[in-house]
Amino acid sequence: MRLTRLWLEWRRPPAVRVLGKNFGVRKVASGVSSPGSASPRALNIFDRDLKRKQKNWAARQPDPMKFDYVREEVGSRIADRVYDIAR
Repeated sequence: MRLTRLWLEWRRPPAVRVLGKNFGVRKVASGVSSPGSASPRALNIFDRDLKRKQKNWAARQPDPMKFDYVREEVGSRIADRVYDIAR
């Protein structure tokens, strides 16, 4: 990589605007506070309204059953890990 590109990636702003097709414009924090800021911005990880919009968008896709295998695989792996926990 060129040095200028590395510099630009390193200088990435602490928050960027993300335009989602059906979600509107949101600010996403990178977890790094700006040099003049006293405290980092809070990031709402558990945004129920946004998650509901995401689920509705996924359900409206032309073939929502097409990727069920991914959900089944992830669910199976998580279940295996939960069952392996020794209490």
